[in-house]
Amino acid sequence: MAHTLIFSLLTSQIASKMALRAILLTPLILVFLAIVLTLARRTYSLIQNYIEARKLGISIVIVPVEWHDQVWILVRKPFKWIGSIPLLGYWYKFSYLGSVLDYRHKLHEKLGDVFAIVSPKAIVLEVNDPHAGLVLQRDYKTWLKPRDLYEIFDIYGPGLVSVNGEDW
Repeated sequence: MAHTLIFSLLTSQIASKMALRAILLTPLILVFLAIVLTLARRTYSLIQNYIEARKLGISIVIVPVEWHDQVWILVRKPFKWIGSIPLLGYWYKFSYLGSVLDYRHKLHEKLGDVFAIVSPKAIVLEVNDPHAGLVLQRDYKTWLKPRDLYEIFDIYGPGLVSVNGEDW
């Protein structure tokens, strides 16, 4: 009888410890799965954008994050050291909004008058050729502005900055 009582106490303690571990590990597992799924989605988007950019026949710079990434905008500064890593840190110079202005002529001397910055969020074309700039403006129906970036300008309704296609 005593052995049965001790055994039941031990099994209940073991079961409660296992339940506690499961409760503590569940959020960690969910966070891990969320990170893995986010990385998989971003990798898939990066590959899709790269395939699209290859069709343009211009130089391509591949970056894991850039200024379209809202989270990256907030956490970029502490990761400045990444830019000093040989062969891997090249993309850091493309990771903020003013980067092309900071490196303007150096980038175009190295990559050509037109090049694409490819990230999971977007394909950004950087143009240094005045004729190409005129073509881009003339063919405005082909080169659509990303809606999510320009909807902030719709405070009083659609305007020249925020519309695409025929409305523009």
